[in-house]
Amino acid sequence: MPTRISYVDGSVEPVTLAEAKLAARFDGDDLDALIAGAITAARESAEQITGRIYRPQVLRTELDDWPADAIAVSAATGCAIKYWTAGGFAALAGSAYAFAAGGIGGNGTVIAPAIGASWPALADRAAGPRVQIDLTAGPASPASVPEQVKLYIKATVAAWVRSPEAMTSTSLAPNPLHERLLDAERTFA
Repeated sequence: MPTRISYVDGSVEPVTLAEAKLAARFDGDDLDALIAGAITAARESAEQITGRIYRPQVLRTELDDWPADAIAVSAATGCAIKYWTAGGFAALAGSAYAFAAGGIGGNGTVIAPAIGASWPALADRAAGPRVQIDLTAGPASPASVPEQVKLYIKATVAAWVRSPEAMTSTSLAPNPLHERLLDAERTFA
């Protein structure tokens, strides 16, 4: 299923610029843009390593027809569905469907018509998706991100700031010792 990720608030990271600069023992402002980018890269690395999301996001899945299987987002906290009608996309009432974050066996979010209901008919469309499913995922605020994840981000950013050549390489490889901070957060498939 093709999925696009869009952020609810593009400015929210679990670690602030000031926190990362303090961890790196850097007090100038000439590297602020670089450090901000490193915070994002370190968070994305933590997400890749753990299989979790550490920033509020809306993940959009676009489909040609109604879903038959689970959608692979295990930590969805909200759901909104639009479907194609003769007049364009229309919102599907929340009472017309049910969703379960984690799904059956934790294999993703399950979305199904409400009991006694069925999916509405989709209008024909020459090209493009006919169903849009927006799942809200991630923490409600940076304060709810586990401290060990924040420490991983700060330590990784500090290492990159102290060793700028690591930031210019094609792979911003984190320190394997830093990765151990994420062990309690890892999800295993």
